[in-house]
Amino acid sequence: MVQKFKFCLWLVDLLTVKPLTLIDIQHKWVNSTLNDRQEELPERTFSRYRRDIESLLNVDIQCDKRNGNIYFIANKEELQSNRLLEWLRMCYRLTNLSKDIKKKTVVVLDPAPPAAEHLEPILDAIERHQSMQLVYKSHYKDPQDISFFPVFVRLCHQRWYVIGLQLETMKERVLAFERISSMNNGDPRPDLKQIALKRINPADYFIHNYGVLKEHKSEFIKIRVTWPQNAYIKDVPLHHSQRVIQETEDYSDFELFISPTFDFIQSLLTHRETLTVLSPQTFKEEMIDVLKNMLANYQ
Repeated sequence: MVQKFKFCLWLVDLLTVKPLTLIDIQHKWVNSTLNDRQEELPERTFSRYRRDIESLLNVDIQCDKRNGNIYFIANKEELQSNRLLEWLRMCYRLTNLSKDIKKKTVVVLDPAPPAAEHLEPILDAIERHQSMQLVYKSHYKDPQDISFFPVFVRLCHQRWYVIGLQLETMKERVLAFERISSMNNGDPRPDLKQIALKRINPADYFIHNYGVLKEHKSEFIKIRVTWPQNAYIKDVPLHHSQRVIQETEDYSDFELFISPTFDFIQSLLTHRETLTVLSPQTFKEEMIDVLKNMLANYQ
């Protein structure tokens, strides 16, 4: 099972670069570092794994018989929005690199997200539609005993969060993993599943947010970024809604449809004097107030 899953990720990674014939794939697999025993890949096994890739990873690998029987990924555009698959592929690459001890010193990683040990029991509760009993410590309150129905988890800015309903109030909450001091899975609550999913849709719950804060309504925000920082923001957009609306040699104007939350303001400030908010006026004035308060701390 492990070998099959490794092959599936390996093949997706391989065909993402360019289409290949079965002979090419077989040759590369025999010489792959993942294939410890250098086992050959029979055509029947390849066909079975190809079907597994479609069912497990939702990757459609087809054969172009008119062009030399080359295999290619038919839904390549969809893969770009499949974040889970991208993470799996990245983990596969790191696992592959870690086998070569010489490469460990040239791959430098940021610290892993804290409290990742909570991930498995929370995902188990989501899968079984169970409530959870948590002790949650906020920075603003004393520790709380919470009855919680988890709906989905999110990894955001190197922190894990679980999103769901607090059963005492039936309100939506976003809880950071590292603030959970203890947890126990409770009884199955299938009655809450439909109630929760009507209010919390994982696919678009944060669609108009920068991170995990949901404080304000979304609005169109225009910013100006001077050269050369504008080139970096094009390469790594601040938000998926970002688009260029005007461009000169000296700057680029961008428009985003996003909620102007605290963490979004933090992100804008990281670009220092190269970024200016153009509109709306209310948000521009809020940024001016933030900058005035920051300046006052240095006077």
